[in-house]
Amino acid sequence: MTIDYEWHIKRQKEILVAHPEIKQYFCHYPLSLVPLLLLVLLQWSIAWILSTMPWWAIRKIIIAIHLS
Repeated sequence: MTIDYEWHIKRQKEILVAHPEIKQYFCHYPLSLVPLLLLVLLQWSIAWILSTMPWWAIRKIIIAIHLS
């Protein structure tokens, strides 16, 4: 456990003491898995598409994205 992690736990407890009504917002949200999986799928798809392209085409795409 890092010091930074301990700071977050301490801060969470302080906030809950000062504002107990927000405890209802401290929960897991299972639907967040959907956008996470879509993002991973998008990244894998882009990697797969780029793996089949020559390096000069990838360079042109990067330059076009950078200039837009």
